[in-house]
Amino acid sequence: MIKRLMENIIYYLYKKGRGIYNKKRYEAYYRKYKINRSFRFNGEGVQLYGNGAFIAGDSSYIGSFSTVQLADGHHVAIGNNCALSHNVRIYTTSIVPDGDWEKEKKKSYSKSVEIGNNVWIGANAFINPGVKIGDNAIVGANAVVTKDVEKNAIVGGVPARLIRYKRLNA
Repeated sequence: MIKRLMENIIYYLYKKGRGIYNKKRYEAYYRKYKINRSFRFNGEGVQLYGNGAFIAGDSSYIGSFSTVQLADGHHVAIGNNCALSHNVRIYTTSIVPDGDWEKEKKKSYSKSVEIGNNVWIGANAFINPGVKIGDNAIVGANAVVTKDVEKNAIVGGVPARLIRYKRLNA
């Protein structure tokens, strides 16, 4: 009985401490990247890193354990009313796949990422450098987005491909 009580107390203190840690981390992100206060960090473990810019629209959110890499001189822009689920990865730098790495140093490239208004990005999606996602689009869970996504498109898969366009006014 006492053992169970102690476990519950330790668990409570751990959860309380994690909440305080995340709150302080997110407050630092709001300041460093000058993030709009209506943008929400939903859950724990969201990471923003790098010296690029993070531009967040009104009433958008990013879910738990998501990561946004912000390369110097580049940005990630998220429009208004966007929903980014948990464990989403957005990168502005990657390695150039071509080249003989045994003979030469790996080369990288950097490009900004732009996400339009009213976009929904499913869990575990990966957004590559230079991608533009159009307004009202949906990126399915576990998708790897390597090319631009058109307005009102629904994409999914590895690599992400067009599934269909939204049936508006249906």
